[in-house]
Amino acid sequence: MAVTNNPIRVSAGEDALYTIALLHQAVGTVEMVNLPVYNYYMREGSITQSKKPKYILDNFRVADYVDNLLDGAVEKKYRVAFRMLCMSTSFRYGWLGSMHPLNAETIRLYKQVPGVMSLFSVRKKVWLWLLIHCGDWLSRYVYKNQLYEN
Repeated sequence: MAVTNNPIRVSAGEDALYTIALLHQAVGTVEMVNLPVYNYYMREGSITQSKKPKYILDNFRVADYVDNLLDGAVEKKYRVAFRMLCMSTSFRYGWLGSMHPLNAETIRLYKQVPGVMSLFSVRKKVWLWLLIHCGDWLSRYVYKNQLYEN
């Protein structure tokens, strides 16, 4: 499957979309190196600094695309872990709570697939646990304290 000009037309998460799709195409030709070779520049006014509901949907659209792309090629726990990272990132864009269908589906998958949490650092495990178990409370706190922007 070739990656063409933004195949699912997203504004957020396209870096993960392209990186994963390109790595999938390059099977057998990529090697891991233990070097810091990725620089991430955060500028004021960028999407990563924005909190718009559209970006929540974009993250989950990327997760769906990646899940379909890697189905059969990558173990399910890794695909669920990627979806959980999208859920975690969505908090920055305006968390909708753990009962929102997108998050509830992610949590349902996480509970069905053993070994997912073992893929994360301790810090990320704590954050994900909070989102899974306290997401609705966190959502109310974010909105009440106007940490959310349209």
